[in-house]
Amino acid sequence: MKNSLLITVVSIGLLTLGGCGLKYIAHNDDIQRYVGSNIEEVISVWGAPEATVKLPTGKTAYTFTTEKTSMERTGSVESGDRWSNKDSSVDVYSNVKKVCKISVVADPKGKIASLSSKGDCDGRWTK
Repeated sequence: MKNSLLITVVSIGLLTLGGCGLKYIAHNDDIQRYVGSNIEEVISVWGAPEATVKLPTGKTAYTFTTEKTSMERTGSVESGDRWSNKDSSVDVYSNVKKVCKISVVADPKGKIASLSSKGDCDGRWTK
């Protein structure tokens, strides 16, 4: 009885989430919304750039870096019970550092012409 109630509650929850119409937007696609904006808008959201380079074309390239640490499963350790024939494993979790680099190119007036990201950049869920 308990198991069937749990299965029902979980099923309703999944159906509710699925019905919301949520979709995942990859980070590189998400940041494209800033194309055409002024570089100052991006700086106000992301903070000061890590590096700024004036290009021969007159445009300026900006590099932004974000870092975060998260606990992730990094492996498992096999263990056995010597008193029985049962084998088991224990998951191993470690802090993993993730780095995301974002490159932004803006024209001489500060209007953003292009953006790209690489590394461990998180996207977002949206309706």
